[in-house]
Amino acid sequence: MDAPSFDTHLHTVYCGHAAEDMLVPNLLRAAAARGLRAVAITEHLHVPQHRARVDRIQTDLRRVADQVPCDVYVGAEIDADGLAEDGSLVAHTDGLAYVIASTHHFPGGKDWWYDNPVLGPDQRAAVVERWFAWATKLVSNPVVDTLAHPGIFLSRNGLTPAFAGAVLDGFRGVFAAAAAHNTLIELNELAVKKLTPRHRDTYPDLMQAALDAGCRLVMASDAHSPRDVGAFGWTLEVAAALGLQAADFAEPAWRQPPAARRPA
Repeated sequence: MDAPSFDTHLHTVYCGHAAEDMLVPNLLRAAAARGLRAVAITEHLHVPQHRARVDRIQTDLRRVADQVPCDVYVGAEIDADGLAEDGSLVAHTDGLAYVIASTHHFPGGKDWWYDNPVLGPDQRAAVVERWFAWATKLVSNPVVDTLAHPGIFLSRNGLTPAFAGAVLDGFRGVFAAAAAHNTLIELNELAVKKLTPRHRDTYPDLMQAALDAGCRLVMASDAHSPRDVGAFGWTLEVAAALGLQAADFAEPAWRQPPAARRPA
């Protein structure tokens, strides 16, 4: 299948862990080279103070407004509040065109997903149960447009063996809530680098469960470098395994007009 003509999940140097050349002008040049008609710049907001990153991106866009090759929406990838576990986000969403919600922390908000805490079997089972309850509330939050890279968190630290059995049943509950609230489910290109081999093999089953629940999928690169903007490889393989075409992937219902528009 052909790749979608838009990329809805892009980061910049302002996140602190992107490539040094992931500047807004370079991001836009990469989008032009890919022939994209629309992009969303969705910087990480891990704490409330990170809203300043959105302001910096908007300032950068104003400086190149007469050179943009495509429609550019400014949104954010905002962390769910791991302390509250009530589906709320750590930063406000006012003025954002698109809101991606993610869980980078363990429930409880203490450890990051990459901290690899030592957990016994009962502790791992409790974390999984809490995460499913938390994610269900998250996708039910009306300010959330999309659930970011589902499955990455539960594939880490030995929390789950694969997307199968009871794990898949847990996700079915999350996806049912997402469908009821018109929350998109993200098929994320960067996820392939973070999943275990067994989780990669069963990822089509996870996405099929989302489709079966009535969810719509959105394809996104999660690019942190210019070369990855609009670059879809593994995600196209998953789509092909599911029998999907580019037209089957949703474009977000943007909450705001583009911060910069492509030439008429």
